[in-house]
Amino acid sequence: MKRSETCGKCGNQKYDNGKKLVCRDCNNKRVSEWQKNNREAVNEKYRNWNLKNKERLLLLKRLSKVKKLYGLTKEQYFTLIEKYNNKCAICGEQEETTLKGTLWNLSIDHCHTTGKIRGLLCSQCNVGLAKFRENTSYFKNAIKYLNHHKND
Repeated sequence: MKRSETCGKCGNQKYDNGKKLVCRDCNNKRVSEWQKNNREAVNEKYRNWNLKNKERLLLLKRLSKVKKLYGLTKEQYFTLIEKYNNKCAICGEQEETTLKGTLWNLSIDHCHTTGKIRGLLCSQCNVGLAKFRENTSYFKNAIKYLNHHKND
């Protein structure tokens, strides 16, 4: 007996999910209803997945944040990392700061006026720029100061 290509409930076209022909809309409703009625089982499934996929979860969160804050796609973000060889544009070092045993990502430096991305910075250099309020005369004065007190 041949399987029906249309759903008996709603009349929509069925698709092959690899095991059987199913109606996408009816299947989504069934799954949503099951998830609503089995909240704890669903939460447990996600907790287990998160524990097993910690690195992937961190990457997905990072990519989501990069897209939201800077408008960069995954490909653009990885191109930026490759361009700077995963090192700070100022000091040339890799990020060393960790939080709860996890290495920080390089910061995406951008102009706060235009939003244009300038490069990647380690947390120390990023904080340094912020402390000098991105004012070049402060940097010049700091260089003069350090040169003057070089041998102190």
